[in-house]
Amino acid sequence: MKRKRSPGAGRKPQGEYAGKSATFTTRIQPELRAALDKSAKRNDRSLSQEVEKRLRESFEVQGKMGPTHIGALAWLVSQVGQGVELMTGVRWREDRFTSEAFRSAINILLDRLAPETEIKVPERCAQTAMDSDRHSPGLGEQFRRPDGVGAAAAFGLLSQLELMETPPPARAGVRSAKQFYALPRVRQDLGLKSKKEKAR
Repeated sequence: MKRKRSPGAGRKPQGEYAGKSATFTTRIQPELRAALDKSAKRNDRSLSQEVEKRLRESFEVQGKMGPTHIGALAWLVSQVGQGVELMTGVRWREDRFTSEAFRSAINILLDRLAPETEIKVPERCAQTAMDSDRHSPGLGEQFRRPDGVGAAAAFGLLSQLELMETPPPARAGVRSAKQFYALPRVRQDLGLKSKKEKAR
C-alpha cells in the first residue's frame, strides 16, 4: 500500500514566492507553454515561479507605470508608437525615419497636453540648483532649465539601463526592488547590451 505523504512534507517552494499553499490548474497552448519554459530557464526560475510572477505583474501594470497621470501618458505613447510603426511598416529601433516620426508624435502629445501656464522653476529644482552651486558655482544651472532637468532624468535612467544586472532569485524572503528586474528586461527587449556585455 502506497504511503500517504504527511501534511507539510515534501520539497519546500523555492524562489521569490515561497510559502504557497493554493493550487491552480489550467490548460494552455503548447507554444505558450514552450515560451514559459524558455523564459523560466532564462530567468533561473521554476515554471511555477515564472507563471506566478507573470500573473502578479498582470495585476501590477498600472502601479509599474507610476502615478495614474504618468501611466496614462505611457499608454498614449505606446498607442502612438504602434500607430507610427503600422504606417511605416518597420520598428522605430530599426529605422531612423520611423524613430524620427515617433519622436515627432511624442512631442505633439506633450505639447497638446502641457498646461497653459507660465514656465517657472519649481521650488524643488531651485533648491537643488542652489545646493549644487554651493559645491561648484554654475553646476546648478541645469536644474533651472526644463531641458537640463529632462537631460538629468534621461541620462540617469540610461545609465541604470546600461549598468543594471538581474539579481539572483530571492532567498529567505528577501526580494529586490522591481526595477532591478525590469531594467534588464527592457534592455533585452530593446536589443541593447549591458556595460558588462560590451566589455567582454
